[in-house]
Amino acid sequence: MKENIPNYPEGQNVKSIEHETKYYPRFKEVYESNEWKSLNSIDRAQLLLVAEGIKPGTYIGGDFTHFQKIVEKLGLDFSFNSDPRRLKPVYTVATREAHNELQRKYLTLPERIPRGTYWKIDGEFLGYPECDIEEYSNPQKNIEKRDIKDVPGGRKKRISNFEYECGRLTNYEDYPEEMHYRPPAYTPCGVRCEKARAMLKKYKEVLEASDPEAAKGLRKFNLRSELKNLSHSMTEEQRAQMIEELKIER
Repeated sequence: MKENIPNYPEGQNVKSIEHETKYYPRFKEVYESNEWKSLNSIDRAQLLLVAEGIKPGTYIGGDFTHFQKIVEKLGLDFSFNSDPRRLKPVYTVATREAHNELQRKYLTLPERIPRGTYWKIDGEFLGYPECDIEEYSNPQKNIEKRDIKDVPGGRKKRISNFEYECGRLTNYEDYPEEMHYRPPAYTPCGVRCEKARAMLKKYKEVLEASDPEAAKGLRKFNLRSELKNLSHSMTEEQRAQMIEELKIER
């Protein structure tokens, strides 16, 4: 007798018979294709979160051999972005609504704009919490709480509040697990920002259910910087475990 398998809706959490919540991706066939796997894991992670409706848009850089075909399958809009403020050209990828809104904001900007305006527009486009956008776009606001970091050559560098709090951690176990799933260039307003943690927990859940390899790639991306910036708070055992996970030499 054929097993009666329920027709679960895609792209959402569904409670199973065992009362455990599981996420069912909307584009599972795309994520299993060779075209999809030709993209690097970081680009896949960011693109997937937009495709699954978890964030409105993202910026993608890398090998674009199969890029256009994949984006079309996901039903997303994209455009080439050669903004001189960026280190290199990227593609802007988003839902049609988010893509149109981003273009509208840029086109209606006055000739003279307040400092941090572009960062605020980008932060909203990327779906980040308001507190994180404000901290990133207006870093001088809480500067009195931070140290000034010495860098080679005798220069000084102001550090973000997130970096400052990481530097003051004395126990690596106090560093939230979900922070391993931060997209590149995303800086929370603080290590324990509840809105950031809730968002990143969702990222982790959706990525692990939809493309475990992309989730692992994003995690490793963050572990590399944590090994450098949080080493002071780790025990020898924790440091060794991280090195083993990254498969790098001491």
